[in-house]
Formats: sequence, C-alpha cells, structure tokens
Amino acid sequence: MSDSDSSLTYHQARVCAQLSFRSPPKASGTKKKAVAKGALQTKNKEFPFTFESGEDNYLAFLSTILTKHGHDKLTPVVRKTRYVVKYILGGKVKKDAIDVDTMEEYEEMVMKILDTTPEKVTVFVNLEDIQNAQKKRTGHTDSSSNEGDLEDEGDVDGLRPIDRDLGRIRGLLEKKYRNPNDDGYTFIANDGERVPLTPGMISEWARCIYDGNSTIHVMPNTTPFDPKTCARSLFQTPKVAPASDLQSIASIFHDARALFTGDTTCPPNPPVTPSNPRPPSNEAATSSPPKLTPSRLKAFLEYAQENLGVQYATHHEHALSSKQYGPDILHLVSDQDLLTLEIPHGDAIRLKRAAQDWWNGPLAKRPCAAPARPRTPSPDPIRFIKRFHGEDGQHSVFGKGLVEGDNRHCNEYDWYYYNRVEKREVKVPDGRIPDLFEEYLSDPDIPFEPPTPEPRHIEAVNNEELDVSQ
Repeated sequence: MSDSDSSLTYHQARVCAQLSFRSPPKASGTKKKAVAKGALQTKNKEFPFTFESGEDNYLAFLSTILTKHGHDKLTPVVRKTRYVVKYILGGKVKKDAIDVDTMEEYEEMVMKILDTTPEKVTVFVNLEDIQNAQKKRTGHTDSSSNEGDLEDEGDVDGLRPIDRDLGRIRGLLEKKYRNPNDDGYTFIANDGERVPLTPGMISEWARCIYDGNSTIHVMPNTTPFDPKTCARSLFQTPKVAPASDLQSIASIFHDARALFTGDTTCPPNPPVTPSNPRPPSNEAATSSPPKLTPSRLKAFLEYAQENLGVQYATHHEHALSSKQYGPDILHLVSDQDLLTLEIPHGDAIRLKRAAQDWWNGPLAKRPCAAPARPRTPSPDPIRFIKRFHGEDGQHSVFGKGLVEGDNRHCNEYDWYYYNRVEKREVKVPDGRIPDLFEEYLSDPDIPFEPPTPEPRHIEAVNNEELDVSQ
C-alpha cells in the first residue's frame, strides 16, 4: 500500500460470513433421550460492507451478518448482545482466524483492513455464541435449550411476542421495498416519487402497521416520513389560508383585546374583501415549500462548499442526483448509504445536518438560475484518481471516459481510474488521458492538459466502447 493511501478512513469489501450450527439432536427409545448432539452444519452468505472505525460500524457489521443469515429477530445488535466473530484476510486458512469480541479488537481489525485494502474478508460465526449473547440481555441462563436449532429460534431469542410480530412485519416490508441492485430500500408512490427508506423508517412503519394505523402498501403519516418533519402527509399539497381566514384571525385578536382592556369599540376601517381578489403575489408564493429541482441540489452543494467547509461538495452532485437524493430528504438518508457514494463520512454528516435548515430557509426559496447549457448525458460517471509522486497524496475527479492524448505532467502525477468491473483502481494506459466534466476543468486545483481538437472516445474504461463523435 502506498503512502498516499494511508489516510483512508473506510474501505468497502466483500464479506463471506460462515455460520456454523448443529442440527436438532435425534431421540431414541421410550424416554426420548437425546443420544447425541446433532451434526455440525454450516451456511455461507456473501455481502458488501464498508468498514470504518467506530462502535456504530461494529454493531452494524454484527447486525448485517444476522440479517443475511435470516436471523432478523435477533437484530439490531446492541452493546450487550455483541457476539464473537473470527476473521481472516488474504490467503490465510481458518486455523489462523483471529477472534473479535471487544470494541478494541474490532478497531484493530478495521486498521488491518484499511492497511491491506482486501477485496474479500472471511468471517466465522457460531450460532451458539449468538444465542448466549442474547441470553445476557434477557437474563436467561437455562442451558437445556436446543443449541443450534434454526427452526425454533423464538424459544431461545428471549423476545416478547410483540417483538416477534414487529420483526415479521419488518421482514415483509424489507422484502417488498428492497432495491434490486443494492441493499437499500425505496418506496415508490403512485405519482412516481421515490422515497428512500432508512432502517429507522422501516421500524416506524412496522410499528404503525402493528397498531393498525397503516398498511404495507401505504406509508404512515408520521414525522420520519415527512421531509418537512411536520404532521402533514408526504403526498398532500400545502394549503394557503384564504382572505376570509385572515379576517377571522383579525377578529379574534380584536375580541382578545376587548376582553383584557374593556375596549368594546369596533376597530376603525374594518377590512373589506374585494370582489375580484388579486392573484397571490410572489412573496406569498415563496412562502410555500419549494419544489426539488436539479438546480436546487446544486445550489445547496454550492452553499455547503462556501459556508460549511465541505471542500468538494459540488463534486458529489452526480452521485446524489443518481439516487434522487436532495436537500429535502438528505437528513433521512443513512450515513452508510452516503458512504457508498464515496462521500467522506465527515462531509456526509455536515451535509445532513445543514440540509433541513437550508431547505426550510429563505435560500431554498430563491429562484434558481437555469443551467448554462445541458451537458451530454452520462448515466454512469467514471471516477479518475490523480496520484501525485512522492508524498503529495491523491485527488479524485469525475469524467466521461478516455480520449487520445498525452499527460504532459507525467513527472508530477499519474492518472488512474476506478474499474467497477474489477473493483480496483487501474492506471490509465499511455497515450490516453481522462475526458473530465467541465466543472473539473475549471478547478484551479486540478491542472489538466485538454485533448487534441475534436477528440473521439475510444473506450469507456469499464469494458464498454463509447463513441460521442457521432
């Protein structure tokens, strides 16, 4: 690993989780005595996971393992129900696996993963260790339960009937709204609006269904599901009070004044409703919630970059818009989902904290200028990495593909691109240079030699040919 990669704070790898358990013991004779323990069996599941330092990431890792193996009833894992896992990296064998059952040991595991950046991490889990950890939470110490019985988890999980029912409802919601291409969840309304669902929102929805206040097909009318965090439903249109309501309010204030001061005289010049009321002014129109548009997402990212210290906020516009994430719902998106978009964890927290205030404030209601000119659509931007020689680090930008040309600053840095097929960074071949988006060409921190006039794309670096000269 080069010195330029030593500053990594997270790394995504494929996790192969092997769960071992024993089948139910066989009984013989009239007294139904168990003659022997059941045979040892294993199940293997594979899933992507982003490793980073912190207890939240540790508990999320343990919960993901249980979820992938179908043990949703035992989630979420909390500090009291942490269980032992063993892991190996690289070409090591199972006998070399290292135990992880404390926060300190998990931190050491994450540091090794960040240092070696493996593509695959293998972990081993024993169902008996998981059940023993659950008993610590419930206070059960009876060791006579059937160890490893996958068919009757409810007898050993120590959960109340309501918790089991909520777990079943949650499982139905996750199955119905799971994204086909990743591990996230999305609700699609009748008008086509897409609402990303966080684990907390799914738990809230399950509780509303259990209480009879919602169904599996209709989102509940509660605060977590409303981008404005108020009681109004997500799909209702806000109403503006008519002139008659304003007159009623004025009358109420007058009655209150008469009650406390004894003044029963009528107010001078009572308001008169005009026969032909004027249409609402621009000031009244701007008081209603704004409509999300690409220009508002760009305006928010520019605000974050200039005022919040998010240095490259505008560089994340393509990633956020591809997931339909905007400042109206950004505070509802989980940190894990933003990390998968290659947004640094600190910047993700800053953007989430500022999004709601910005969206409800005056800046979001200002008219946004239309883009200067549309860019050639690129459904899947490519990330390029400029690696400086020595200890100067590296810098990521985005573009459309590779074009013919020479890197005239090869004595200062080399170009790499992220190959999504091989899931690794690959050096750009000689005679090729990145074709970056225009906003990166204008950045003074990104020196770049433009290609020859009227370049022709010869490859799109991800095993696809692309020709935009037509």
